[in-house]
Amino acid sequence: MNKLSISILLAGLLQIPDLLAAPTSLGVFTLTEEKLHLILGAAVYQAPMGTRVQTKDFIQSDGSCAQIDELAGMRVALGPHTQVYLERNGDTTRISLLKGWLKIQPMQTVRTDNLTVNTATLGLDINQSASVIHADGTDTEVFLEAGTQTLTERDRGGHEGRKITLNQEEIRAARRR
Repeated sequence: MNKLSISILLAGLLQIPDLLAAPTSLGVFTLTEEKLHLILGAAVYQAPMGTRVQTKDFIQSDGSCAQIDELAGMRVALGPHTQVYLERNGDTTRISLLKGWLKIQPMQTVRTDNLTVNTATLGLDINQSASVIHADGTDTEVFLEAGTQTLTERDRGGHEGRKITLNQEEIRAARRR
């Protein structure tokens, strides 16, 4: 082997740790009542308690509830018949709530990152606030339990519209226009 071949071989070996590294965990299922599906590509897996969620995970609950802890420093409860898609970009974690129920609450012992929730009709910036969100594809309702939140209305094309500040114990509903 000549020096060039050895250099190429060593350069290739330096890339192996990156290829074998596990994807970054966004949180962990700390409660699952019954069937909870984790969809990766064309494969559907059952996700028991202790399963770590990662970016680009699609989660679907059947008739049961589930809870994810440490998702951007929050505790996220999924209601029955809920579908969400998780994605992390830089220091922001986004939950796309396709349908169902979410309850989001800050965890006191975990550092909070930026968390946004998107539905067909609203975008929500969650920052140290606790809320309950319901979406069915055409309507979204938000009840803010504690803190403040900025909501951004969206039209049918997904274009952002008016921004609204929601304060503690306020309710807001948005219908697709």
